[in-house]
Amino acid sequence: MVSRFIPTTRLERYDVVNKKGEDMGQVQTFLVDMVTGRITLAVVAFGGFLGLTDKWVAFPFERLAWRPRDNKFLLNIPRQAVEDAKGINKDTWPKRVTAKWLENVYAKYGCSPYWKGRIGVTYNTGEKAPKTGVYEYLGHVDPRSCKINCQPTDAEREIALSKGETFPPLRSCGKAAIWKLVRAA
Repeated sequence: MVSRFIPTTRLERYDVVNKKGEDMGQVQTFLVDMVTGRITLAVVAFGGFLGLTDKWVAFPFERLAWRPRDNKFLLNIPRQAVEDAKGINKDTWPKRVTAKWLENVYAKYGCSPYWKGRIGVTYNTGEKAPKTGVYEYLGHVDPRSCKINCQPTDAEREIALSKGETFPPLRSCGKAAIWKLVRAA
């Protein structure tokens, strides 16, 4: 049976893949915003051999999606961007985390910092998009109406909408969904 509720201690070392199923590394740790209770970043070890030459890269948590069918995280960032990313020092992490550093990480991957009020507002199926951009699936409007296997496909986790367009239901199950802006155009 698949679960959507998993203790964070079990999430460390889970594999990360891209939409093509290519290995993108393993989750090493998370950064939690202790004011909001949100996971702010996921730190992923990429490349290397036996943990000796790997590079740790921090990503906004909203760039990851949990795939319960295979217990992996889907990273919605091009492989080349990960390869080109400047790693963080795994021996001194997270001693120097500042709001400015976090804002730079978010900007690098096309995300707006939720703590700045530009993100975090959600929209339901049937509402109009307030601005042109890419919106990400957060969940079903009525999760009780869906079975555990009622999950969006990887391809429908993000949708591009123009200002004024209507938020759609999920194609895979036809149910109403909750969306949030992740990249403004």
